This record gives sequence, C-alpha cells and structure tokens, in this order.
Amino acid sequence: AGKDYYNLASYDINSSYPHKASKMKLPYGPPIYEYGEGKSPDMSKFWIAEALVQFKLKDKNKIPCIPSKSIMEGGVIEDKEKDYEKWLHDSGGLVRMKFSSIDYLTFQLSYDFEVVQWMWSVHWAWKVHKEVASFVEKRYNARLKYKALYKEESKKDKPNKLKLIEYKTVDNRNKIDINSFYGKFGEEVVKEGKTPHLEYNEELGEEVVVWRVDREDVATEHNRKYLPVAIAITAWGRRQLVEMGNLLGKYFLYCDTDS
Repeated sequence: AGKDYYNLASYDINSSYPHKASKMKLPYGPPIYEYGEGKSPDMSKFWIAEALVQFKLKDKNKIPCIPSKSIMEGGVIEDKEKDYEKWLHDSGGLVRMKFSSIDYLTFQLSYDFEVVQWMWSVHWAWKVHKEVASFVEKRYNARLKYKALYKEESKKDKPNKLKLIEYKTVDNRNKIDINSFYGKFGEEVVKEGKTPHLEYNEELGEEVVVWRVDREDVATEHNRKYLPVAIAITAWGRRQLVEMGNLLGKYFLYCDTDS
C-alpha cells in the first residue's frame, strides 16, 4: 500500500471455482462420524474442526492466508476491530479457530502451524462428482461454442444484430450458471423477506420508500442446500491461489477469487 509498481504482469485463472467443483473431491451425504476433544480428525475424509492452535508465517515470502476474522478467541496481537480483514502473519499466542481439512493443508504451505488441542471434528465422505463435472463441462463447452459464433458473426460486413444478441445472451447465461452455482450450496435455510413501504419523512417533508423485514421464508427439507460443498469449493480455490503466490514469493503482489 502507498507504493507505485511498474512492469507488472497478471495471470487470470479462468473459472477457478467451476474447475474445483468438477475436478476436486467434494463432500456428500450426512456426516459419517464426529470426534470429540483430544482426538485428531481422520485425514482421509473431509472434515470441519475446531481447535486451539498457534502459528507463524514461515518467512516473509510466504503468502499469509489466515484472516484475523477467523480467530474465535485468543491472543492475536493485532487489533481485530481495526484489522478485521487483515491476513495474519502470527497468531500472537494460542487462539481458537474453526477450519476445514482443505484449509488445514493450505495453512501448512505458508505457516508453521501447530494444533495444540483438537476440540471437535465432524467428518463427511468425499469424492469427485461425475454429475457436477458434467454440469460444468456442458456449460463451459456451450460458452466456447457461442463465443466462437459471436466472433464469427461480428466479423461479417453486415452482422446480424439479433444473432449477436442471442449468442451473447446464451454465453452469459452459461457463465452465470457455472460461476455462481457453487454459492447456492451455501444459502441460508431461513431467509428474511423485505417489502417496500411508503412512510412520511419529517426531515424531508415527503413520503419516502422504506424497506422493512416483514416475513421469514424457511426452505423445505428437500429444497435446502448443502453447506459442506460450498466450503470445500472455496477452500480449494484459496489453496490454488496460495500455492501460486508462494511460488512467486517476493514477486507476488495481489490476488483474489471472483469466480
């Protein structure tokens, strides 16, 4: 921050989350077992755990990948209110965290990460899902097809505007499907609904629109999403970024995930 950088290069990972959804192992089904305090998780399964840990960045060229907001309680040196979004270099002592099996491996790429006490862990079976791979690949191939059609049509002396709109629309529809569907797995079971109301504002001397929460929508049992999948897909995406950032070392500047 506060510095000028020159001769920069960028690398765009195309559709990272869809790739992880179709190629990497994802959890499925109900939890298969739960371990209590003092027992290490089963590393052959996907799991989410709570533990007392301490960590320190291995060296200045490693990418910090633990945000201060992930610390539930403990002795982090940084002011968590001020540095809520800050990526931590040091736990500053013993802290309590929740994390997934994928994050656990990612942390170890950048940190000397020690679990002092496992508090609990919940496990799921996991595998690469052929159905998800088919969903992603079908729509990704459709994107390639309609991008090519759009490019071919736009090069004509008199391109058909309706065809251009059609090709662009189908391309965007498939892009939305594969780039955002993972988030549907993480939707809330209970959602609050808002309705606009007209209310008189004394300061303005006129009626204004005010949105008020006036209902709750509870997803039915068969319409509820599956949070472990959303957790796993985003964790795989973070792992890829950390791996690449650590390869670049001191030459790394910035990264994020947006798809």
